[in-house]
Amino acid sequence: MRTAVLFLVGALLGAVVGGFAVRAIGGHDRSASGGGDLLAELPSPGSPLASAGAPAKGPLPKHAARVLGAVETARPGDAQARTRGLTLLAGLSALGGDEATFLRLATEALSRGLPLARLLDAVREFPVERRGALLVALLDAAPGPTEGAAEVARMLAESGQGARALALVREALPRAGDLDPALARWLVRLDPDGAAAYLLSLEGSETWDASRLATLRGLLAEAGQEAALLTFVQRALEERPGDHGTLRLLRRLDPTAAAAQVDAMLRKNPSDPWAWSFLGELRKEQGDTAAAFDAYRRAAERDPSRSTFRELLRLDPARGLELVLTATKDSVDDEMIGAQAEAYAQAGRTAEAVAALLRAHQHDPEDGEWIARLTELDPAAAVEVVGRRVLAAPEAASARWIGRYARALEAAGKGEDAFAQFLEAHRRDPDDDEWQRSIARLDPARAVPVLEAHAKARPGDASGRGALGLALAASGRRPEAIEQLDAALAGGDVKRWYPALAELAPDRAVDGLRRRAEAEGDRASLYGMLGTALRERGDLAGARAAFDRAAELDPADRAWAKALSELR
Repeated sequence: MRTAVLFLVGALLGAVVGGFAVRAIGGHDRSASGGGDLLAELPSPGSPLASAGAPAKGPLPKHAARVLGAVETARPGDAQARTRGLTLLAGLSALGGDEATFLRLATEALSRGLPLARLLDAVREFPVERRGALLVALLDAAPGPTEGAAEVARMLAESGQGARALALVREALPRAGDLDPALARWLVRLDPDGAAAYLLSLEGSETWDASRLATLRGLLAEAGQEAALLTFVQRALEERPGDHGTLRLLRRLDPTAAAAQVDAMLRKNPSDPWAWSFLGELRKEQGDTAAAFDAYRRAAERDPSRSTFRELLRLDPARGLELVLTATKDSVDDEMIGAQAEAYAQAGRTAEAVAALLRAHQHDPEDGEWIARLTELDPAAAVEVVGRRVLAAPEAASARWIGRYARALEAAGKGEDAFAQFLEAHRRDPDDDEWQRSIARLDPARAVPVLEAHAKARPGDASGRGALGLALAASGRRPEAIEQLDAALAGGDVKRWYPALAELAPDRAVDGLRRRAEAEGDRASLYGMLGTALRERGDLAGARAAFDRAAELDPADRAWAKALSELR
């Protein structure tokens, strides 16, 4: 196939290289040259034309050699056109497997400022065992790359040039100006024992914030060197005492040291609610329930919040309820009244919880949380409250309120009425995925024609296609369901539509997940899902590659490093 590509390129060059080649390379206007920009006609490395099949070995085709002559005699001042011509012809020489010509052209292009990253696709045209030597030759001829340095390091390492890859990473990291996760990951891989010390020595590493340190934690954990992170965290806290994110990281590494830090914070500022709440977390993890309750109580006294109330109720339901009711007794804030309701519900006092939710709803009728909680605790009361609002002026009711009414009806066991209201919500807001899925769930047969019409009108609505797939599957129309769910997976919520498709067609679901991950390229979660799917299907090599890509994209997420360690 690639031989045919080279003949095609040769024919193309023969057609255009004649008398206007030098003018075209020199960048003259298309109308002036009479033949257009020759370089625009040439395949670039990585293009479909340049990447079809295995390379044919041998020197550049004769017409390409003529173009090379034209490039080399172009006007000296036309540096941009010359560099472009050199780059394209270097790619063409790589297609032909001509290492000597490739190196000559690529080296000159690099000397003219071309980033090495622009030549990596061309390097990939050579056998794996030759790529390392070619990259070393190019690195010797040009300054170390900043752009694409991690990918260069990868290619070096994969072709047996680990020492040169490590040297490149150590050279590139200081130039990055910040913690570059991809470079740091290769540093840890290539030098797991020395990586932490090197990173500590980087200028500016003492100012890395909690998110950078979390990324570093994931990288060091992958190499079994997580304990080395403690030095980074302690130094960061010297620079930024009391930084919340860094303290949370310290808590994972050394809870005792974290408790000492927060005790010092509270001695300086005993009115800090965050510090009291954080101390409560630490004491709870240490099993000291009484100390944890006291810390959360002090946090609630300084800044009453529902999250703190929840912790008090979990630690001591009776005392927690008393404290919550005391703190919120005279409040007219719907959030505090909602906290009362939550406390009553957790204590099993449902009637009082319902009464509190009704009061919270009266204070803020637009906050849907109170209706949602009321629907859980007393569906009949929710039907009455929401129905009164919706039915008083049906045409004025929003899709959101009609949907709330439908949820209450469904919870109250009135499925037929709920379907009718979900259908009305869908009519008013057809792109809302909840209404789509609700009609598919409650009555698949009746939902199919509605959702088919929606899919025809809005073929790009992935959630609508997915809901139609669910309805078709429940109606026994499996092949059609697979088609719709595949379309939903291609453009919609992967976590929702992958499992739905996998139930019907596991292989197709995995293929769709792989296509989605490759199409988006930089989403670690997609590669993580792909790794899990491949592992479950027994493709351990594919799973390792997917988890490796996820860890590269998001080193801070330790799940990927853990998954990789389990596969080793």
